[in-house]
Amino acid sequence: MSAASSLSCRVVLSYARLDEAHRQTFRKHVADLERSGVHVFDDRDIPTGVDWEPVLFDEMERADIIVLLLTPNFVASEFCMDSELPIAERRWKAGECRLFPVNVAPFDVAKDSFLGRLQRTPSDKSLTEYRTAAPKQWREVARQLRKLVEGVSDARDRGAAPTSRPTDSGTGAPGGQGAATGNHITGSTVHGPVWQVGEVNGGMTINYTQPPAADGPDDPPKSP
Repeated sequence: MSAASSLSCRVVLSYARLDEAHRQTFRKHVADLERSGVHVFDDRDIPTGVDWEPVLFDEMERADIIVLLLTPNFVASEFCMDSELPIAERRWKAGECRLFPVNVAPFDVAKDSFLGRLQRTPSDKSLTEYRTAAPKQWREVARQLRKLVEGVSDARDRGAAPTSRPTDSGTGAPGGQGAATGNHITGSTVHGPVWQVGEVNGGMTINYTQPPAADGPDDPPKSP
């Protein structure tokens, strides 16, 4: 797919209101995706005077990709954890969307929780821990998201479903990575028990079920 191609994809951002600066940074780094035709949405896009909650939930229900800006504020936010994350989890498990968890700042959750099982990007340490190198890592996050968007858009052009629920059967993995027993490929998604969830390898999305090690709090309910 050329850079000039129009990309058909809906991306919705889930974040804690106390992380407004991180939201702005993310939106700056995905600005070119929007120019390519990608619909990028967060609650700041809701017009004044509109009942914001149904608009937000409708966007999440229609999203092809849900981006999670993960921080201690996200984990401490009842709205993020009890309202937005369950929608993301339900739709992801049903194969209706893909998740893109961004490891913005160190936080702690139970390893056996849904959030604790999701592999994040960057996977080694959070963006804030990169300090002066953080801008470079934000660019890498944007690059990975672009690849995922291109995969979703290509799948839509082929009439394929956006993703599939992970399972533990089958064999093989793309690009020589994750070549562990229990991986298999459906459409543009790789499933298996060993490596990562939601990470991009070329045009593929890798969905795995083994929890990685987690890195390492007040947010009011959202309203525009």
